[in-house]
Amino acid sequence: LFSKTNLDERVILSGAWHLLNGQVLYIDFFEKIAPGSFYLIYWVFKIFGAKYSIAKIVSIIMLATASFTIYKSSQIVTKSKLSLIPAIIFILSLSFLPIINHNFYSIVFIIISVYFFLLYNKTKGNYSIFIAGLFSGLAIVFLQHKGLIFWGGVGLILLFNLIKLKTKKSFQNLLYFSAGSIIPIIPILIKWPLKTLYSNLFLSPLSGYIEVNKMPYYLF
Repeated sequence: LFSKTNLDERVILSGAWHLLNGQVLYIDFFEKIAPGSFYLIYWVFKIFGAKYSIAKIVSIIMLATASFTIYKSSQIVTKSKLSLIPAIIFILSLSFLPIINHNFYSIVFIIISVYFFLLYNKTKGNYSIFIAGLFSGLAIVFLQHKGLIFWGGVGLILLFNLIKLKTKKSFQNLLYFSAGSIIPIIPILIKWPLKTLYSNLFLSPLSGYIEVNKMPYYLF
């Protein structure tokens, strides 16, 4: 069904197809990336039908969402007509790259998390830092290593703030962000044994699986 698609796209499409046919991820078929992308496309297929065009439309919607979020983030940093430039660069940089792709989906959630982190810095509302954590957790669910790098980076910023300021507010920030990031991961921990997750998502990629990193890091 998806034999003529890009190889990177085929990883997600075939995984979703296996799920549609009743197979269990990491048990009936082997993958080295987090489950988010497979289940996103699986549910899209289940609702709208297993068509390449459907998966592409969903990815384009995510691209539009990420681009708009980049624009809004730029507006938080500085109110300027130039705020459109980062969003345009992001779209152009993806012109020749596969977007039915775990790398791309993970980056979308990272972009949204950054927006809420910037919004928190502007408004100081606990809600924003919690949502930033929630989308950071989703980034991990869609691609474990890039999501964890981002999560660790934001966590270190909040930890340094706590060490420097030693205030109740800085402790709450770290707590709200951590709580938000754990929520998307809980269903994964419930569905699969820790040993299976560790073997598939950490040991296998670390042992030399380069293909999982095909999306260039400059986008990240």
